Amino acid sequence: MSEHGHAGSIPRLPSRVGLAALIAANLLIAIQALHWGWGYYQVLLIYWGEALVIGAYNVLRLLVVGLFGDQPFGAWLSRWVSVSFGSRLLGTLLGAGFFILKFGGFALATGFWLVMLPAHFDSAGGRPAELVMEGLRETGPGVGIAVGLLVASHGVSFVWNFLWKREFAKQTVVGLIFWPYARMALVLAVVIGGLFYVKLNPGFESAPVMVVLFFLVKTIADAVTHLWEHRSFASREAAPRAAQAQIV
Repeated sequence: MSEHGHAGSIPRLPSRVGLAALIAANLLIAIQALHWGWGYYQVLLIYWGEALVIGAYNVLRLLVVGLFGDQPFGAWLSRWVSVSFGSRLLGTLLGAGFFILKFGGFALATGFWLVMLPAHFDSAGGRPAELVMEGLRETGPGVGIAVGLLVASHGVSFVWNFLWKREFAKQTVVGLIFWPYARMALVLAVVIGGLFYVKLNPGFESAPVMVVLFFLVKTIADAVTHLWEHRSFASREAAPRAAQAQIV
């Protein structure tokens, strides 16, 4: 195939390795949930843990992009400013620190809200503290395995796509500061929709069918956002090659 034909072709599809790991992790956690009899509340706590995992990996992304990316602070700034290693290091640390404070505050507020959900769902007027402790005790079995699966799943994507496929080369620090919110937007919509549904159907939050349905919809949302993210990178990577081929 000629250079023009190759450059004008559809950008290659993102690697399926990260997607397969993501789906497998969701499936195994769903099996865990059914095995331990988790309800909607326990599942939400697990996926709050996933938000923390995503945030932790994003700090690693920020460090890698800031120190080794092609244009870590964007094309405009790189065009006018000589980015030395010292400037890279300082900008990276500032960006990572800002993200940790911003995302950490968001995660803590969300976690507090999720922990209080059993009291919100209760219609019998039980004591909030007792309801919260009961919900947390029911989440205990298997929670370490579930979070470990999520760490492994996102770790596969980080190593295979971000490092091995060199996605970090085209990323920017500013983009990564806001990336987790875009990554979680569709999943958050699924969570909020589920909350409204179980609020309108008291008692349904503990039904196994609700847990299975949640995992199904959430896995689809995960797959869509994963493909969108890596397809977007593939398109950005293909654009310079197409321009270079036209010049040649």
